[in-house]
Amino acid sequence: VAVSVVQFLGRIQMNGFAVVDALAPSTAGADSSVWRLALALFPVASLLNHDCDAPTHITFQPNVNGASRGVSLICRASRPITAGETVTHCYGPQRGCDRAQERQRQLRAHYIFSCTCTCCLRVCTATHCNTLQH
Repeated sequence: VAVSVVQFLGRIQMNGFAVVDALAPSTAGADSSVWRLALALFPVASLLNHDCDAPTHITFQPNVNGASRGVSLICRASRPITAGETVTHCYGPQRGCDRAQERQRQLRAHYIFSCTCTCCLRVCTATHCNTLQH
């Protein structure tokens, strides 16, 4: 029984979505975990793979359908998605917010994988590489 519980908890950690309060005040530099309301499972959305520069943005909308409670996950395109392009979303640290090395560290710690998206694999040959946030 203990093994089953540990496996179940691992699946929740790997596939869960941090539900955040979209109406919470946003303060530059604020700890985003302060506004996390819950960890929820959305089976279809859990099938989306990660990309640090994903073409989607995920938001949450409260259900207000009488007896139905909880939230709905809304996945929208944040830029045009070309035919044949894989629809992905960013699991957390995004390009432009954290450097590639920090994104890799966070993804390995939480999701136990090394990101191989184009953004993380890009080799920078410019002399100003240290100032870029790939």
